Amino acid sequence: MKEIIAADRADVERYYAQKPPPAPAEEAEILVIQADGKGVPMILERPAEPKVRLGKGQKRGRKKEALVTTVYTISATPRTPEEVVTSFFNQNQGQAASKTDVPCSAPQNKHVWATLQGKDIALARLATQVRLRQGSHSHHKVALCDGCEALQSRLATQFPDFSQVLDFIHADEYLWDLANSLLGETDPQRTEWMVTHTRQMLSGQTDPLIADFRQLA
Repeated sequence: MKEIIAADRADVERYYAQKPPPAPAEEAEILVIQADGKGVPMILERPAEPKVRLGKGQKRGRKKEALVTTVYTISATPRTPEEVVTSFFNQNQGQAASKTDVPCSAPQNKHVWATLQGKDIALARLATQVRLRQGSHSHHKVALCDGCEALQSRLATQFPDFSQVLDFIHADEYLWDLANSLLGETDPQRTEWMVTHTRQMLSGQTDPLIADFRQLA
């Protein structure tokens, strides 16, 4: 199996090496890159001897970080915080979209790649893809990332002309954790609490939110 995967990997790399970049006419005006780490369970060729009790820092399973990178272009779709909140919470509750929702643009020519070889190799490959996609049609450059400082600093160094944006979904997950701690997962007021505080976060009121949460803690 390992030999088959290795052979397929070489074919995939050769395919993308010869594939031309999308034509500028097929691209949108915002060039977007993303990077995110994902833990991948590793299967050992020789399983470790089971231990009655693990030592400090040891875990039953073994994971290795895969860095997933993405590059695409997208058209600008300005939305208010209220429009984002309405769209996001309607979608997550399985409700039909409101007639007032602003439709989102679709990514153009999205390319996703993942590697277990580390952040530096992943971002070097992403930089190659970015060079192929840049041009006069790119009016804005945006780098989406989660809160991992090591990854954020690497993106800032590797792509200094990109405006770095904290991924909204990652940030909102921390609000869900706090809502569950304060109210519990079955409290009927939980969703309304989330709507209110998500709206505040998207309206530039992050500092007051953090101050309130620290006081609660």
